[in-house]
Amino acid sequence: MRVALNDVRIYGQVMGKPTFVTRRGETVPHKAVVDIKTISRYHNSSDVQKIKYDPVTIMTRNLEMISQIADLNQNDMVLLKGLLCTLDVMSANFCEGCGEEYQIKSTQSYVYPIHLMVLEKQVPDDRGYMLLQQHAEISNECIVYGRVVTDVAYSEEYRNANYKLAVKRSFRIPEDGADKKIDYPVICSYFEQAKQDSECLQRGSFINVRGSIRVREFERNVMCPACGLFEKRTQRASELVASYIGYVKNWKEPVRTEEEEEVVINGVESGPADPETEEEVQDMAGAQEAWNSADVQDAHSATSVRDAQNAQDADTSVPLPDVPDSRAAAYDVPGFQNDPDADDSDDEWGDMDGYLIE
Repeated sequence: MRVALNDVRIYGQVMGKPTFVTRRGETVPHKAVVDIKTISRYHNSSDVQKIKYDPVTIMTRNLEMISQIADLNQNDMVLLKGLLCTLDVMSANFCEGCGEEYQIKSTQSYVYPIHLMVLEKQVPDDRGYMLLQQHAEISNECIVYGRVVTDVAYSEEYRNANYKLAVKRSFRIPEDGADKKIDYPVICSYFEQAKQDSECLQRGSFINVRGSIRVREFERNVMCPACGLFEKRTQRASELVASYIGYVKNWKEPVRTEEEEEVVINGVESGPADPETEEEVQDMAGAQEAWNSADVQDAHSATSVRDAQNAQDADTSVPLPDVPDSRAAAYDVPGFQNDPDADDSDDEWGDMDGYLIE
């Protein structure tokens, strides 16, 4: 059995009318974008009421799928299967000090749909809320396999780790061309898993990740290369928040205490425990709220992705917010698109036959 390389399953509610883009002089849209409201529970928390809504952006240039999206209405309940894709854009920024323009790289994430089914039409908000609650376990689920291509950025304050993963597509998207084979989502882990990732993962590590796509806003300090002035910029980003990470190869053994070594020797080692005390649960909720402060209503991810794709289509840059210092290592990779480590050969990726996700 071969593990899925890139698989997204979404059960959610259409947040607004789909957006369509048509080339000049044409009447048939060549691109469609729509946001789907999803729900997921706080990972590693025993409090089942700790949930978060996230808009997952769906985008396609496939004509058949565009026609299906054209039939969607706000509040429709849909079931979708697709791929997690990323789009790199150089954003234009103007220094408030010297007025010079400079470019900063930004990554936008979206889901490319390969199957879309409408389950109920124009469901009222209260019923939609109930349905999302009932289907929280399957509303927003993503499984990817890939190679770590950045250093792990770990925050002691939030007990959080971020890093970028190179993920091969399960199949080719014709509209993106033959050369586009790999996407680079940012992986986010928390608590004991985050600490373990910071100790065990390195560039070149291969892992499986199961989690949910989440949207957040944050600030970072950006330095103007012309005058050296630091300015704060707001970034809206979508990440894959891990609920399970399986180490496959090229990972380091964690540093263990004498007591932990004795446990391993006696053959009774166990994995990281979920938080059990009320204090740990509250810490989890606080960290999640700090990292996911933006409400669904304020997270206009479809607009961000549409603008980014329009810029790529037109071969121009578009002003997009930037990324904070505390997470910069997972985003700022100079020359990343031409990274020689992003080799997608079968030998480099290794044999995945027989590897099963827990």
